[in-house]
Amino acid sequence: MVLIQSLILFTFLLFPSLTWAGPIQEMETFLLKAQYEAALDVYEENEDGLKKNERARFLQVSALEGQGEIDEAIEVLEELLKTKYGRQNRNVVQALYQYGEKPIVPDGSQLSVVYYKLAQLYSKKYLETHEATEQKERDKLRRKSFAYLKVAKALSEDSEALETLRDRITERKDYYHSLQYEGSFYVFLSYISWQDHVNLVQTSNNNKVRLLNTSSGSCSGLGRKWENVSFEFFFDACYIMGKSTVSSIVPSVTHKQNNVAVTGFYGGPGVYWKGLADNVSAGFQIPIMKRSGDWDPPNSAYTVDENSSIRAGISIQTKWRMKYVSLAAKLGKVFGNKSSVFNLATIYEF
Repeated sequence: MVLIQSLILFTFLLFPSLTWAGPIQEMETFLLKAQYEAALDVYEENEDGLKKNERARFLQVSALEGQGEIDEAIEVLEELLKTKYGRQNRNVVQALYQYGEKPIVPDGSQLSVVYYKLAQLYSKKYLETHEATEQKERDKLRRKSFAYLKVAKALSEDSEALETLRDRITERKDYYHSLQYEGSFYVFLSYISWQDHVNLVQTSNNNKVRLLNTSSGSCSGLGRKWENVSFEFFFDACYIMGKSTVSSIVPSVTHKQNNVAVTGFYGGPGVYWKGLADNVSAGFQIPIMKRSGDWDPPNSAYTVDENSSIRAGISIQTKWRMKYVSLAAKLGKVFGNKSSVFNLATIYEF
């Protein structure tokens, strides 16, 4: 009887995995049925005996992943790296990063499986991030993904799948980079035209006679923009150099003056939305317009009012972007002016 007991004890010591074959088989059965919670319950009930069993830990990782508990699955695998594969892990990292050599692991080692699975899980977490995810967290997940992908690729034969995963991460990284705003300057030369009013004031009684002023000319300026893949915020201003024609719109007064020099400034903050079409943006601007001119009264009985004015408005605009040069058209209303302000610009972007 003692001999039989000794043989049974020896068998369990020699083949310790046989002791937990039942719970492991249960976990596998539940996983095949996608009953992840049941598989985890089996592990938790037998944790003291299964926590050092490599097969059981891999099954635990599969169940955690199936339930969407990616962080917990990663924690299990990284624990395996430290406890079961500590020395092998150090040798692999040293060979790959310090000596630039292909790492070698002992026959039968599952270390490559651990790396492969960690690469998948970290990549999955990174690919599930979005714009609201903190950049610090995104960067951490991306670095972890690339690090495990590099080691897994050095040890794995399935390099094509890993390359596909790397391409997806790189594409996601480029997308996040495209969301960052980058600033630059630009210069532009535009044609500008508008109509506003100039008043003649009778010196005898201060009565006003309104004159229609039609102006056009060039507007050269400088701008600063901050843009990403979706939006462009900007502030620009240009100096107006033009000519105007004034004429009376009151039948009782006859007055007309041509080729009056006008100068001024036009500009303000605005925004473009880039989602309209390829290389085409649309948006609006809130400009301020200041203009001055030297209009003469018809005779000494009048003086000219509003030789200079400053007004605000709003404009809608569109821009067609090429490599370095863009074309922009603006149509806006300056409050108090007779007509809309039309602006057609050629822009050189640095």
